[in-house]
Amino acid sequence: MKKIVCLLLYLAGYESSAQDSTVVSTTNFIYMTVGSTAAVSINANFERTIIRRSKDYISVKAGVGHRASFTFGQRTLSLGLVQVFGCGNKHFEWAAGVVHLYEQGFTSKFVADVKAGYRYSKPKGHFLFRTGLGYPEGVYASIGIAYQ
Repeated sequence: MKKIVCLLLYLAGYESSAQDSTVVSTTNFIYMTVGSTAAVSINANFERTIIRRSKDYISVKAGVGHRASFTFGQRTLSLGLVQVFGCGNKHFEWAAGVVHLYEQGFTSKFVADVKAGYRYSKPKGHFLFRTGLGYPEGVYASIGIAYQ
């Protein structure tokens, strides 16, 4: 947890360079994610770009959701950073953060939230598609919107 706070403080003080026309110009993203490993998860996420550079951008992400299997159900709250690389509409993304898993009446714990995947979004478009591998979600896919 301390490492995440230190990383957020470091990024908050980072001076971004001039905006390049190839960088995605949308600032906010809202998307639904469905993932599956031993449990099926569904999450609603909000992402806001905080740093723009010529070939990448960094966003802060927050989400709420639910994980379920045959034996348990968990509510999830997540917070993390996302870095997206690439120009045009095809991008590579990675994310790191923390997820709070809560089983009603039982346990509550924090686990790492890491992802790597593909993101499709046009520089001035509104459609967002994501897919990749992550923990604790496993294989995931997302569809959402991008806006100023």
